[in-house]
Amino acid sequence: MIFIFPIGMPLFSLYLLYLKRGKLDPGQERIEDEHAKRHDSTKEDALREAAMKREELEAIKHLSCLYESYQPKYWW
Repeated sequence: MIFIFPIGMPLFSLYLLYLKRGKLDPGQERIEDEHAKRHDSTKEDALREAAMKREELEAIKHLSCLYESYQPKYWW
């Protein structure tokens, strides 16, 4: 277990994130481009909008401890 736990847990977490990667990143770069075209909002506004879209999904709430402190485009 000394060898399995330090290697297995990160790999299993990565596997779970990889399976849900499409939902973890709701198109942050597209949202940033849309906000840049409007000239009245900032990159932080785009990030906030992408994070709000991600938080609305029930299918990934159980993984929130793995991704909540990272930007949506960095699902890994």
